[in-house]
Amino acid sequence: MDSNIHITLATPRNAAVFRAANVTAVQLSNEAMMRGNRGDYQGAIDQYKKALQLKINAYGEESVQAAISYNAIGENYLFLKK
Repeated sequence: MDSNIHITLATPRNAAVFRAANVTAVQLSNEAMMRGNRGDYQGAIDQYKKALQLKINAYGEESVQAAISYNAIGENYLFLKK
């Protein structure tokens, strides 16, 4: 096994933390998507950034969960032409 690979497993102690972070992040992302759909791109970016921080804390900066938020933030910046 490569000694540079580190895997964090959800244990009973931290599984609740992952679950709570994920539920809150999904709620924030859903709110952000609704804002973006209404044309409030800056509001969407702000919500996605909150969700991103939760995902980074729970899963790490290079996780798929964080990547989805990074992508959504980027898309909204494109809509703002920034």
